[in-house]
Amino acid sequence: MFTKTLLVAALATGCAITMAMGSAEAAGFVCAYKEAPNAPKDLPPATGLTEDMTQVEARNRVQELVGDMALAKIPPAMIVDHLVWAYCPLVENDANLTDAQKANRVRQFAAEVAGMVYAPASDAELDIIVSLPIAPAVLGKVDAAAKAGGLTRDAWMNGAIENALPTP
Repeated sequence: MFTKTLLVAALATGCAITMAMGSAEAAGFVCAYKEAPNAPKDLPPATGLTEDMTQVEARNRVQELVGDMALAKIPPAMIVDHLVWAYCPLVENDANLTDAQKANRVRQFAAEVAGMVYAPASDAELDIIVSLPIAPAVLGKVDAAAKAGGLTRDAWMNGAIENALPTP
């Protein structure tokens, strides 16, 4: 059930991002909205995200915002949309990135936020989803190795990474 919920959230977020960047190919990367459409009036502002934050600072701030909005009983999909709309202009204004890189950054951010919002409530350590571009030929080899080992792609990749790390 959790996986289905997360998949639906990711698909919904992807649709929202696609709509937000609909004219990106024709006119360059553009954020369509400065806030989530149809946002409730009592939605807490997504403030404190700045261009000069480190990744750790930004992740901590996003986690705080997710927590604040969850406490305010904001629906999970609205939390994701609200934070994506707040983050998008930061990426849009980054002159060092190509349009494709900007779109990729926003997609990665949306996936990370969806992972935070739809994570099961527990005190256990949560898995972190890593988005990594892999060439099709390499992915084909990964899939073949996973199939030969009777594993899923994710399980095979996780095992390969764990086996490659030195033991403390």
